[in-house]
Amino acid sequence: MDLFSRQIIGWSMNERMTSDLAHNALLMAVWRRKPKSEVMVHSDQGSQFSSYDW
Repeated sequence: MDLFSRQIIGWSMNERMTSDLAHNALLMAVWRRKPKSEVMVHSDQGSQFSSYDW
């Protein structure tokens, strides 16, 4: 979610909450917005955000 516009910019669905789910949502958000500078990512610190791939 873009915190300024409150629009959903990246999402992913699966039967289980995995690191791939979070990673795919982040990739979609980056692909859609194509940021020119660094971005800040907020998470709820769930286990999927503590994996090596994240």
